[in-house]
Amino acid sequence: MNRELTGVEIKSASTYNRAFKKELLHFDEKVHPLAQKFLIYNGEEMNFSDGVKALGFQKMEEIFGAGEE
Repeated sequence: MNRELTGVEIKSASTYNRAFKKELLHFDEKVHPLAQKFLIYNGEEMNFSDGVKALGFQKMEEIFGAGEE
């Protein structure tokens, strides 16, 4: 069975630090390839050349969906 995984790293900081992606990228390279990689933090949206997408916590529904009532 082939599973696609989405990696999500959550940080409370509002200023981006490149160390935020370290464990996410490690998992992608050493454990299991990730179909998508997200960094959630209290900052601005950014896209990185390594495939990580940084999102402000207000946009988490882009990953998890808005939910059904």
